[in-house]
Amino acid sequence: GTNLKCDICEESEELAEYQCSNCALFLCEPHTLMHLEIEVDHDCIYLDNSTSKSSFFSEYILKCDSEGHNNDDLKIFCETCDKLVCFSCIKNEHRRPDHELINIQTAAAKYRPRTELLFEECSSKVLPLIESAIIKINQILNQIENGSEKIEKENNLRNQLNKIQKQKEEIENTFKFVKRNLNFLSNNPNFANNSTTNIEGELQFLVLKTNINKRLKEIL
Repeated sequence: GTNLKCDICEESEELAEYQCSNCALFLCEPHTLMHLEIEVDHDCIYLDNSTSKSSFFSEYILKCDSEGHNNDDLKIFCETCDKLVCFSCIKNEHRRPDHELINIQTAAAKYRPRTELLFEECSSKVLPLIESAIIKINQILNQIENGSEKIEKENNLRNQLNKIQKQKEEIENTFKFVKRNLNFLSNNPNFANNSTTNIEGELQFLVLKTNINKRLKEIL
């Protein structure tokens, strides 16, 4: 285990024991099990006491996983494929002119505002709609008149309510994950100083970006 907090837990502040090497989530043991039930092809790595977010990214996430690329460092962003690539990738499957390649700083500066805007859009639109649906169902439940169909109607509505509440919980968990990681990047001096020689923060954002945007677009 570590002193890192689980990206899903909030009020209980459970400590993370694992990290998903596919989507970079830090997870406590219960949420690791839940995550692997949903994302069956993901791998979660146990964290020891010396692990920090930065060291985990450097060791596991900021490396190329393409076959034959020797776990090389990710160095360039391929806009065509929306992913970070290493120099071996550039020589082979991500060659110009078929692939549009840009440097790390340019990619981070271009895509971070878009991700933050997408997050704000989701936050302002989706949860109010779900809250409204929950209120409506509860109002209908209170208005159902006694009769032979009352139990059936109540059961159907309660099933709908449970589904919506579960969806709300999943969306709130996604928002927690996004917010924590955006805050982590904002507080990371490597990201904030915008140094051309110190680009760890930009790399971390670009790794997280694809997964964050995918989750937010699924909500919309």
